[in-house]
This record gives sequence, structure tokens and C-alpha cells, in this order.
Amino acid sequence: MATYRRHKSTPIHADVFRVGARLLGEKGLTLASAAPADLAVQIAAVFAAARSPIRLHGTRAEEMFAYAMAAVGSVRAIKREETDDLVVAIPDALVVPDFRVVLQDGADILVEVKNFHDKDPSAAPRLTSDYLRKLSAYGALFSRPVYLAVYWSVWRRWTLHNVNDLAGELSSGLKLSFPEAYRRSEMRLLGDALLGTQYPLVLRFGVTSEMKERRGVRSKHLVRIESVEMSVAGKPIRNKRDQNIAFGLMLQGGWEEAERVEMDGDRIVAIEYSYAPETVQPDVGFAPVTALSTLASSQFSDLTVNSGAVEQLRPQGLPSPPYPRVGEKYYGVDLPLWILVLQPERRRPHSARKRGATRKTAKRNR
Repeated sequence: MATYRRHKSTPIHADVFRVGARLLGEKGLTLASAAPADLAVQIAAVFAAARSPIRLHGTRAEEMFAYAMAAVGSVRAIKREETDDLVVAIPDALVVPDFRVVLQDGADILVEVKNFHDKDPSAAPRLTSDYLRKLSAYGALFSRPVYLAVYWSVWRRWTLHNVNDLAGELSSGLKLSFPEAYRRSEMRLLGDALLGTQYPLVLRFGVTSEMKERRGVRSKHLVRIESVEMSVAGKPIRNKRDQNIAFGLMLQGGWEEAERVEMDGDRIVAIEYSYAPETVQPDVGFAPVTALSTLASSQFSDLTVNSGAVEQLRPQGLPSPPYPRVGEKYYGVDLPLWILVLQPERRRPHSARKRGATRKTAKRNR
């Protein structure tokens, strides 16, 4: 299992110095003549501008992408591509993608990250042919394919698209709404997959309680937790890793939650939380929970957002989740696990399309 760390090529004071020198130069000031107060004013103005909602959430989506890829754990390296100046001897305008990503097989790709927040599933991010062309031109300059990663925040999903393919499809009338993007996503290239298991997942707290107050049908109890148990489809989960996976799926998986309080007279003896999909296929025996990248992105939000406000741009550390990674061949001990690798649906001529066509899936189970 890969362990990731952040490699700091330059100390933070060197980054601050470069930013300060650039700000002074743009204002016509020199390093020798500028007073510390001059630099402080310029930095404060830039920081205020950087906190605009568009910039804040765009930058946060980029940090979330790197965090999620470290959690999925199927890439060898992720590097900021847009951090340094580019001196280039071609006249064409370029758009520098956000990241350079080295895949497990050694392939080297560039990724531009977009955040899209719209509750209408038919809405689509604004992607102009000029924008895509400039991204593609940068990739051609460095002989690397360019991909667009879109975070659909309402549905907590990532999709990935080859920029050249996307440009061709958009020119032929495709609107990259969330359903279309999800069908055509190539997130499998980054090791992403759907994680599935049996249901319901149950978290049960055995408690002792003492009633302190009663007012009509309402009462207050002093509760002490005595035991914690987990189960799946009625069977106990005792393996430690499986417990960690199950707990993560309960918190971040998005299944419907039901709470039940077990009473013995006036005493509470257990509090139980049950998680199951909203709709099921009875003959299948399991259900997909969510994507590995979604689990990581939800954790990222829990660590950086408080009461709807962004408190940090990124968590202090990188994730080390218990979930199995594609190729690991871990299918659970007490918690049966399925890994579903989604294949993109290719766009076909209208006459050749079948109504309700879906992606092919590859299922691996016990």
C-alpha cells in the first residue's frame, strides 16, 4: 500500500520572497528601496483578492483533487504544474494545467481541475473551444495528454475527460451535464473505482442510562456507552480493518441512515444506527456505496469546512485510508467488499445509440 508525503522543494520563506519580489516589481518598486510596510500592504491586497469565492473554491478544488488522489493511492506522483514561470518560444497562447500526474504504469499526464456547483443535473460548466485548445497546446508542447477533472460538488463526484476528445464531442453538440460526464468519465485511469458491500451496515452502542427528567412524552437521560458493535447484513464485523472501512462507509458513503433507540422500561439499553441504500436490487446481494475519490473528498470537506465556512485550504496531513485499492486484492474478512471499475461510454452517432445505454462495469468479488 503506497504511503504519500509532501516533498517541499523550496522552504516557505523562499516562496514568500519570490511573491514579494514580484509584487514590488509590478508596482515599480525595488527590493532595496521598498519598506517592509510597502510589501505588507501589497500582500494584504493580494490575499484579500485571493479570498474571493470563485478563487477560494477553485483553489480548494485543486487541493481536494491532490488529497483525493493520495487517498485513492494509485498514482506515483502529483506535482503542481502552474507554480513556475514559463518561458516559451511560440506565439500561441497557452493555458497551463494545474497538475502533472505520473500513473502507476509510468504514463505521464497533465490535469486541469474545475469545480462546478449547480443543483440542476442538466447544467454544464462553461468550456469554450478556445480554452480547450490552449490546454491542448500546452500538452502538445510537452508531449503529454491533457485531462480535465471536474468536481461536481452537489453530487460529490469527480469525472475525468481527455481534453482533445472533449473538444471534439462538444463541437458535435454534446453538453457536458453531470449525467453525460459521469457516463464518459475516465477516472479509472487514476485508480478510482466504486466500493460496494452488503447491507445494512449497523453501528450499535450498548448503553446504561438513568432518567433525569420527564415532561409529558419527553424525557432526559444520562447515558453511558458500555459497548460498540458493528455488523453487516446481520453478521458481526470484528476484523479491525473491516471495522475502519465500515465506519468510513457509514460516515461518508451517503447511504440512508436510520436511528433506533432500544428501551427496557424507562431505561435506554441500546442506540443503533443502520445504513442501507435507498433503492436495492434484491437478487444482487450487495450494493455500490460510492467512489473511492468521493470518500476522500468528503473527508477532505469534514477536515476543512466548519458550519459551511471554509476554515482551511487543505488538511495538515495526507490521508491513509483503510479502503482497498484497485489491484490490492483485498475483499474483506468480515465485511464482504466489491470493487467496481467503471469504463467510459464512448459517444456514438445518434442513430446507433440505444435508449438507456450505460457503461460497462468490471466486478471483482470474493
